[in-house]
Amino acid sequence: MGIYCVFWAVMGFGQGVNPSANRPLVTAIVLPELRGQAFAIWLSVFETVAWAIFALAAGQLAESLGLQEVFLWAMVVCMLLNAGVLGVLRTTYPRDARRVRHALEERRRLAHGPA
Repeated sequence: MGIYCVFWAVMGFGQGVNPSANRPLVTAIVLPELRGQAFAIWLSVFETVAWAIFALAAGQLAESLGLQEVFLWAMVVCMLLNAGVLGVLRTTYPRDARRVRHALEERRRLAHGPA
């Protein structure tokens, strides 16, 4: 039972850290006027659909494959795949953040006029 407590704690920590890590990333790469739409689509569509699919599929799969098998594949393997995808996206982050920063600086320069 103790090993499951450790696994649940690690999984809970990973899930808890995820929003505080990825929301600032989205904020840095999306222009201010589009951030509301980006978060609305992300939170209401992608996260909701993913959790709905997981909730429906996990119960059915646990019944046929077993709970340990489902948690291994649904939680561990999917989280590792998610980390891999986010790692790949990390390579485009500096360029995207730089584009937003330059666009905002250009807007600021145009708003204040020539110095």
